[in-house]
Amino acid sequence: MLLRRGDWQRAETVLVEALRGEPGDHRKQGRLLALATLAELRLRQGRLEEAAALLEGIADDAAVAQHVRVGIRRGEVERARAILDRGRGLLDRPDALVLDVELALARRDMKAAADAAGSLATCAAELDRDDLRATSAYAAGWLAVERDEPAEAGSLLARAVAGFSELGYPLDEARARLALARSLALGGSPLAVDEARRARDAFEALGAKADADEAASVLRHLGVAGRSTVRVDRGSLTAREREVLQLIAEGLSNAEIARRLVISQKTAEHHVSRVLAKLGVRSRAEAAAHAVREGYGH
Repeated sequence: MLLRRGDWQRAETVLVEALRGEPGDHRKQGRLLALATLAELRLRQGRLEEAAALLEGIADDAAVAQHVRVGIRRGEVERARAILDRGRGLLDRPDALVLDVELALARRDMKAAADAAGSLATCAAELDRDDLRATSAYAAGWLAVERDEPAEAGSLLARAVAGFSELGYPLDEARARLALARSLALGGSPLAVDEARRARDAFEALGAKADADEAASVLRHLGVAGRSTVRVDRGSLTAREREVLQLIAEGLSNAEIARRLVISQKTAEHHVSRVLAKLGVRSRAEAAAHAVREGYGH
């Protein structure tokens, strides 16, 4: 739930704590679950190779969904499908159907995607679950986008955005919103830019780097600036400024930064001002979003 509700910092704290200590036999299963969930968090953050590294020591059948999604993002679609087929019985039916849709779309098999989306809609109705209804609308909306049916796509994706918003699932909502922006662009609506910007801002606030990059690409395609802030390479900040940026991301005040780095508060204020100026941002919150997005401290 922490992952879906966007509380990723707290989720990481819980997971890292679960992985501390010696992995005795009595803790082995819990450790595998923590590793698999941490891999899922890294996938949400767009840190694909870190997710893959975490999964190296976990058999496919112990983390089916994560292995499948790593395969899809690496373009190893047939391998991902083989993993899902072998481990399908270990997944809840709705989770398997969601992966079926993702795989079919990755393979450009629109018939298979439509069949899986239809099954997912039926499952959502049978189980009477709001999250599945929103996910089903999102899947069907994506299919309509792929079929160049902007009116149908817009209706379905607006429903998905509203559903995920009501549930408090910010990443899902932002992804649905970006898909909605695509559907609006297909129909020539000027509202596409507004929706894409809202999606981008949500991704950046979460620290979902790959999704933010995708939203920026959509915005550039629509003829506007892709990023909300100026991107700064690690090398353009001094070592001390990188330390300060990391502490800003942790939520420390200037006084707390001064104590942590054993410097005067005035010097800390100077460093913070320099960091904000170099990043081209207006607030500490925007700087923190940049830090998470760019992976400072990792």
